[in-house]
Amino acid sequence: MGRHTPEEIYAIAERDLRAVSDVLGTNDFLFGTSPCVTDASVFALVANFAWDLSESPQGKLIRTELTNLERHANRMKEMFFPDWEEIIDSKQLKEAEIKSWVSPTLFFVFRFKWIWSMSNTYYHDN
Repeated sequence: MGRHTPEEIYAIAERDLRAVSDVLGTNDFLFGTSPCVTDASVFALVANFAWDLSESPQGKLIRTELTNLERHANRMKEMFFPDWEEIIDSKQLKEAEIKSWVSPTLFFVFRFKWIWSMSNTYYHDN
C-alpha cells in the first residue's frame, strides 16, 4: 500500500467495505444462517473501524451508509462476546500487554476460531 496516497487507500477500503456490505445485504451472516470464519474476519475489521476508529473515514462510512455491517458486528459480538464489556474493561488487560497496534477485537478472532473448531469437532465426531 506504500505506493498509494491516503486518498487512494481510503477509496480502496471504501470499495472493499461496500462489496462486503453488498454480499451481506439483509442477511444475518455472510453465507447462510450461521456465522463462518469469514464472518469472524469481517467482524474484527468492522469492529475496529466502527468502535475503535469511529472517526476514521471507514468508521464514519460504516456508521452512516453501511449500517448492515455494524448490525452484523453487533450480532457477532452478542453471539460470541456477551461479556465484551467485561473483557475490554478487565484489569487483566494491562496496558503493557496491549500494544498500540493491537485491538481487543483481535482476541475475538482467536476465540471464534476456537469455538468454531470445537463445534466442527463435535459435529464431525457425532
